[in-house]
Amino acid sequence: MSDIIVMEEALKRVANNEKLFHRLLGKFNGRELQGEITAAVDGGDYEAAAKACHTLRGLASNLAMHPLAESVMALEGKLKAGEAPADMLAALDSSIAAVEQEIKNITD
Repeated sequence: MSDIIVMEEALKRVANNEKLFHRLLGKFNGRELQGEITAAVDGGDYEAAAKACHTLRGLASNLAMHPLAESVMALEGKLKAGEAPADMLAALDSSIAAVEQEIKNITD
């Protein structure tokens, strides 16, 4: 069992409705939000990047994607402090890739 998505917790959040959970996983838009974050960071708009991080963190938390949520929370903190995220964008990419693979494993 993977810790990328904590299935027991995630299913509890949707009243054990697996069909609904799979539908929500299918709508996961982490790459879209990652694009917003990267574009905002590249443009020097850390406030917009932090806002997109907040959205992604909420999404990840609600779907029990705790490693992703923790990664995004750290990135959001750096951005809110006005600090360049350095290698954190690469870590975000890896976290989203892991979630995407886990979604594929769950829904296939």
